[in-house]
Amino acid sequence: MSAVSGDDGSLAAALPPDLMASSGQETRTVPGVLVLSTPLVLRAIEHARENSVEGANAARKFAHNAGLSNRQCQLIWDGVP
Repeated sequence: MSAVSGDDGSLAAALPPDLMASSGQETRTVPGVLVLSTPLVLRAIEHARENSVEGANAARKFAHNAGLSNRQCQLIWDGVP
């Protein structure tokens, strides 16, 4: 398997032709990478989103406990990907 660049600038994993043809799966671009849209991929995306929110909340709480203003804490929360 190797990486190839798509027309839109995204990266895709070059799957063996027989696997790609037999999969019949839809694809989606996740921050610049083309992936098969499978239940496992969708669960992984949701897991990452949930953990991102938890991380942002932890960063905001840390900033608040360090004495930053509510506005500064919100800016930190907004900056967590």
